[in-house]
Amino acid sequence: MSCSPFDLRDYWFEELSVAERREVESHLSACTACREELARLRSTHAALLRLPDEEIPRRIAFVSDKVFEPSRAARWWAAFSLRVPKLAFSMALLLAVFFGGAWLSKPSLTVEGGQWQIAFGGNTTTETRHADDMKAIEQSFELLNKEMQLLYRQSAEIRPAAYRQ
Repeated sequence: MSCSPFDLRDYWFEELSVAERREVESHLSACTACREELARLRSTHAALLRLPDEEIPRRIAFVSDKVFEPSRAARWWAAFSLRVPKLAFSMALLLAVFFGGAWLSKPSLTVEGGQWQIAFGGNTTTETRHADDMKAIEQSFELLNKEMQLLYRQSAEIRPAAYRQ
């Protein structure tokens, strides 16, 4: 409250002396803004009194409780990551996957038409399909390259002579 030398909350909670209370009451009789402020304090107090009382929890959870305890894997990872940098572990895992894949796709020897053939992964049909796909891609690239050169030559003919110099 800006117009009274006392705070209306002090008046409402009866924390003022008798002389100060009389001074605030005389001010309230003359000032409508302060009366409205006091009415808002009364309605807030009434609303707070309508709220039900809730019991304080008997037990408060502590960090040492099982609820907050990390899983076994999380504890292992925390202990492990202190000893070995995570990047080194990731690289070792990546190498294990790479060499595991290489071991699974070990070459197989077959005889076709009197000649030895080495096939990785044991599936030659996949390799022949791959070779056919690569040939088709090469042919498509050559065709596209020829079309692009033709378009470039046509655009060069269309350009004015001043632009060519």
